[in-house]
Amino acid sequence: MPKTSVTNLTANDMLQWNGTNWVNTTVLAGVTASTIIAGLPVYKTGVDTSRSMGQGNGDQVIAHGLGKKPKFVKVTAVYTLGTSPQFIWASGTYDGTNVAGIFITNIPTSGNSSSGSSTTKILTIYEDTGVPEGHTVTIAIDSTNITLTWAITVDQPESAANIIYVLWEASA
Repeated sequence: MPKTSVTNLTANDMLQWNGTNWVNTTVLAGVTASTIIAGLPVYKTGVDTSRSMGQGNGDQVIAHGLGKKPKFVKVTAVYTLGTSPQFIWASGTYDGTNVAGIFITNIPTSGNSSSGSSTTKILTIYEDTGVPEGHTVTIAIDSTNITLTWAITVDQPESAANIIYVLWEASA
């Protein structure tokens, strides 16, 4: 039966214009608020400090708590050299297939700085205080964890006391 005015609508009416009148439709028949909410994205975030520049090759496993495999992950890493204005920043994303990463290193005491990007490494942590040192990082995800695999790329890294702070974001 056509609805002829908004005054005779109920909370359960879904209307569709048929070219002449607004008519009830069954587009959402059987759909409840809980099924709509269940289909919404789930988002989690956190900071992990279990990695230092002094560690060698290895995995950093982060439990994301989504209960399902993320569709998108973003990680950002920062590292400072003591109390000086020297810093390293890197960020990258992963959509289950594609990686996009960027980094910047600023070491004013040595006059060295660099920046770059990668489509294979989610993070690049590169320090050049006269002797280059660094890591590159790849990513794997499953329904429980984000796994960052760190590989030394240049020289042996710094002291174990120099923590790399990793901010992670995941959505499913």
